[in-house]
Amino acid sequence: MLYRVVIDFELCKGCGNCVKACSMGVLEMIDDAPYPVNLESCHGCEDCVKSCEIGAIKVEYILKKG
Repeated sequence: MLYRVVIDFELCKGCGNCVKACSMGVLEMIDDAPYPVNLESCHGCEDCVKSCEIGAIKVEYILKKG
């Protein structure tokens, strides 16, 4: 299964909690905002989602076709 991290930049305050919460190094702060830079390492634990108090981040599950 593949995962995609989606960030709502309209809501995101750039606190970096999601980056700190991700033990897999999927997210990185770039210009004061979190960006998914290592998606292949995401295993869908949603620690980033749980760390965001305002709900600006979600993990989507993508079924691989084939």
